[in-house]
Amino acid sequence: MRVLHLLDTDGFAGTEIHLVALVKALRQSGVEADIACQRESRLHRAAQEAALPVVPLLTGGRLEQLAAVRKIARKSYDIVHAHNGRTMILAAAAANSRLAAVATQHFIAPQSSTYRGLKKRLANQAHRQINRRFAHFIAISHGAREAMMEREGVDPSHITVVPNGTEPMPRLDGAERDDLRRQMGVEDHSLLVVCVARLTEEKGLRYLIEAMPTVLLSHPATQVVIAGEGSLRDELERQASDLGLQSNLRFLGFRSDATRIMGAADLFVLPSPAEPFGLVLIEAMAQGVAVVATRCGGPVEIIEDGVSGRLVNPADAPALASALVALLRDANKRKCLGENALRRFEQHFTAQRMAAATLEVYRRAAKS
Repeated sequence: MRVLHLLDTDGFAGTEIHLVALVKALRQSGVEADIACQRESRLHRAAQEAALPVVPLLTGGRLEQLAAVRKIARKSYDIVHAHNGRTMILAAAAANSRLAAVATQHFIAPQSSTYRGLKKRLANQAHRQINRRFAHFIAISHGAREAMMEREGVDPSHITVVPNGTEPMPRLDGAERDDLRRQMGVEDHSLLVVCVARLTEEKGLRYLIEAMPTVLLSHPATQVVIAGEGSLRDELERQASDLGLQSNLRFLGFRSDATRIMGAADLFVLPSPAEPFGLVLIEAMAQGVAVVATRCGGPVEIIEDGVSGRLVNPADAPALASALVALLRDANKRKCLGENALRRFEQHFTAQRMAAATLEVYRRAAKS
């Protein structure tokens, strides 16, 4: 089976990381999977670094893109798999009786969900028209599946939930962990809390920053590092400065070694008010690190509260502070949660499991 994956973004976050892991695992399973993306984008470079075949065709205007996708996909592939709204248009136009179209819904609330009035009605109508060209849909969580059913009227039998998976990085040994912590300025006696996220409103980092003064009252040596970039960096840095957190909180910017940083943590936290999945959670769990997240979307499907991590109410800084204080106080509990998190990752969220479930969707789509 030959599959062409389409994604035309320029950034490199959850969706792009997911795609690289999926294509790598599919190819290990014997599927000839290629990636079509913007030339010289971060996704293009990451795919090349992973030795994955890249079709750099998503350049120029929409009509040029459409012509290129039709020509290449119809000639060589059995499945065309879109990973965002813009490439869904291309995949829908390319699909025919021999080429089946599949799409993954990576978000609970895509950009079009923010539209109002006539614009929203027209967008929903357009989605419904485009959706008819697809043989099957994949949702990364049950929350994403329910959103598609409600917003776009997709038949439930045409949506399969395939949770994100990842290929774990080698875990750090004690010396590597200590060295990395020192490189980040973490003192030997400090406890390290790590967050890896885009610095945008939907990731809820202001709640983590707001929680830290309370945490520091109980654990004054706690250090927080936030890895990621985004439009709110200046605002978040001002918030941290206003709260006097300069000595305890650092913004690292984008880090290509983010997974290693997770492995150096005592706790990993993701404070998103809403989260369709939370790929960084399973990356941290794969490192055997205790995780704290919010009771929303993907995290409630990933974490068993009190067993493989902790869940708190979204947008609730006091609740987040309370959970962090309790776990920073209890090394045995952190160890237990981390061990259970690793087991849960191995049972449910490996890249191999994701690829196997995706391949079943392809087989079903090819028969439809």
